[in-house]
Amino acid sequence: MAALRAGINTVLAPDRNRKDLEDIPPNLRKKIKFIFVKDARDVLKIALKDGKLARAKKDKKTSVKTARKKDKPKSTAKKSVRR
Repeated sequence: MAALRAGINTVLAPDRNRKDLEDIPPNLRKKIKFIFVKDARDVLKIALKDGKLARAKKDKKTSVKTARKKDKPKSTAKKSVRR
C-alpha cells in the first residue's frame, strides 16, 4: 500500500512472502505488479538488462523507480577541522 502511495506499481518481493499477498485487499493487489524472487541473482536479472540498468518506459503502465546520485540524502554529520 505504501508503494502505491509513493507511485510505485512494480514490487520485487522474496518468494517466501508470496503467502502474505492474501493480507493485501484484492482491489490494491490488482494495481501492483508483484515479482517474486528467490535470491539477489533474480533481482539483478530483473533490474539489469544487457548489463545496463533497466529503466521503465514512460508510456508503460508499470514503472520501476531508481535512485539517482543527486537523490541521495546528504550527510548531516559535520566535518572535523584540524587545527
